[in-house]
Amino acid sequence: MTSGIHLIHRLTKKDVVVCENSHDEDLGDNHEHKAFGVTIPLITTSTGQKLGKSANNISNFWLHPKLTSPYNFYQSLLNTTDDDVVPFLHYFTTKTIDEIKEIENIHLENKENRYAQTILAKEITKLVHGDNHLKQAEAATDLLFSSSNDLSTFSDSKVDHILSMEGLPGKWFDHDNIVDQPLVNIIHELGLTDTKAAAKRAIKGGGIYINNKQVKDKSFKLDINQFLNEKMCIIRFGKKKYKLAKILY
Repeated sequence: MTSGIHLIHRLTKKDVVVCENSHDEDLGDNHEHKAFGVTIPLITTSTGQKLGKSANNISNFWLHPKLTSPYNFYQSLLNTTDDDVVPFLHYFTTKTIDEIKEIENIHLENKENRYAQTILAKEITKLVHGDNHLKQAEAATDLLFSSSNDLSTFSDSKVDHILSMEGLPGKWFDHDNIVDQPLVNIIHELGLTDTKAAAKRAIKGGGIYINNKQVKDKSFKLDINQFLNEKMCIIRFGKKKYKLAKILY
């Protein structure tokens, strides 16, 4: 506030009166340049951490798309904890108190659906990055976290949109370095496991999925039919650890 007052004074060459409350309107016209300061409380998570680029629940969270891609922005908000999501709806959206209460009630009926987090992610991503980037983030989320065992229903144009997005975890491969190559090698190269031996154990334990279809054969090789639009496939380890394997033509 002090800096703001100093700036107004430099620009106008006149003294500035700070109005601390509504009664200061009674100062009249003798003070031509009145300054109003707006403050907000420090925003913290339910664990007491300051909300910012170093908070664990929203890591490296920036508004600029080059620093945090719209997809990662959307995902970070989608991963907001149950304890934080309702306060964040109050802080960051224009939803009314009654609307947020209704969202909270629906959310509490089945927290696993993450209804409140989805509303939060949609509202803020659209506000910051626009409707087009929101739709791309939603499409990528639908594909990467789909419960369907048949991802062939995703259109070629949607696959191309996802391939053009920044921030999605994965790697580009030359055609001959991935097609008809051992899955064990690809899992390791994608960084899903630290070693090829660990990749073999993951496959044996039933933890590896290709486009949501479980693979248990340690000698399995990727063929072109497993690539959506012959361009990419999703290799997942467990429930949430996934990478895109993309063919560079």
